[in-house]
Amino acid sequence: MRLEHLAHLVRWLMLMPVLGLLLGAFYFAWHALREALRALGRPLEEALPTLVAAVDLALLAAVFLIFSLGLFELFIRKLDLPLNPDRHM
Repeated sequence: MRLEHLAHLVRWLMLMPVLGLLLGAFYFAWHALREALRALGRPLEEALPTLVAAVDLALLAAVFLIFSLGLFELFIRKLDLPLNPDRHM
């Protein structure tokens, strides 16, 4: 029983990388928004590299978010998400 108790406590150590990845996701999403807003008043030739960088940062934010939620569900507990009413089980 002692090993099971220790394993139950150690799983909460995974909360640190989950929170780090979640903060990273918000950081990259914020910078993606800043890059996109910075490109608004420019001509297309100047704005295109900035917009590509913004899309790159947004995709990186999505990867960090998905990875953090996956680690949370794998090590800590399942997320109680609402079911889609259109989808039948």
